Amino acid sequence: MALTDLILAILIFLRYVPEAIGMRAYERQSELFDDAPTVQGTGWSVPLSNGHGQSLPPVPQGQNLAYLALGRGHRTFSCEYKGIYNLTHPVAVDDTATLINVAPLLFYIQDENQLHTLPAEILKFDYSQLNTSYECVGSFNRTTDFTGVFELNGHDEFDVNITHIIESPAPLHDQPWYSGFSVDHSGNKDGQWTYYVVETAGGSRPNCSASHADIVVEYAAEFWLYHEQT
Repeated sequence: MALTDLILAILIFLRYVPEAIGMRAYERQSELFDDAPTVQGTGWSVPLSNGHGQSLPPVPQGQNLAYLALGRGHRTFSCEYKGIYNLTHPVAVDDTATLINVAPLLFYIQDENQLHTLPAEILKFDYSQLNTSYECVGSFNRTTDFTGVFELNGHDEFDVNITHIIESPAPLHDQPWYSGFSVDHSGNKDGQWTYYVVETAGGSRPNCSASHADIVVEYAAEFWLYHEQT
């Protein structure tokens, strides 16, 4: 197979490659993943400032970048919460994202600025188009305004707190950036995690109307996960 579905669908970065003819042909999608560069070797660091005077906290000392993923998911907002219908401030009741491995994209992404354009590009794809077109490395489910759960391949599921929230650079269109750390409720001995959800595209809180009880808003974002092994 000359180009996998991954390259055709998720790797929108084909726009950055002048000619696709020169790309190496992979017989199996797994070969592409096996040969992919590592995110640790990029020297990149998570963007912390939204450019408007607000910043997320720095990465804790002793933690290293373990995963860099593009999250593609949706947020569900309820216009009716606990029997009260609110036209101006719907309540977020669900937030779920699939985490797409960035490593295979490193063949073609030249720098961090190019990486930061990808969430908005991925948001243009219908979610069903992406179902078999990527290497999934896990998922994230935001369970409340201040808690969530990560499930990463090869690691135990772990709960996280959401400790810092700042506006996105375009708050009217894109959901806020946020960060937090893992909490040990289940005896997880996998070490401490710190995560950042940044460079968001979509997902902002919608306006309710009389015809909507629940509204689903799609979004994409960069997920940076740092890990301190025990």
